[in-house]
Amino acid sequence: MKFTLQWLGALFILFSTSSCQAIQDARRDRWDKIRLAAFKSGVCPLHHVRLQGTAVYCWSHSETEPSDPRPADPFFMREDKYPMRLSVYKRLTASRDFHDRCVYTFCPICQQLFDADLRHFSSNQSMKVLNQGKSV
Repeated sequence: MKFTLQWLGALFILFSTSSCQAIQDARRDRWDKIRLAAFKSGVCPLHHVRLQGTAVYCWSHSETEPSDPRPADPFFMREDKYPMRLSVYKRLTASRDFHDRCVYTFCPICQQLFDADLRHFSSNQSMKVLNQGKSV
């Protein structure tokens, strides 16, 4: 009986993990289709404004790309809310790692809202760290 329960537990974990991955893959496929359709039409599907093409700074190290933490990181789960923001490989300002200029098309409203969400998320994370430091 004990052996059977162990096998059932193992099967449950296996199926729940694979179904979770299938759900994530389906969400990713849907998100990619939305973005592709928006690039073809030139209009943000969420805000119904024309996409803006501008010079941005791309990842500059061709041998190593920045890790794409989606969908494991809760921060990047927010990207579903802003489908036409800049890619994780692009930045509006130059830095040591992002200095190759390129032209990229994005929704200025998605980017503005994503940046505001980023500031809010970062300040909340900083407060959590500070509060954890005080309680220790």
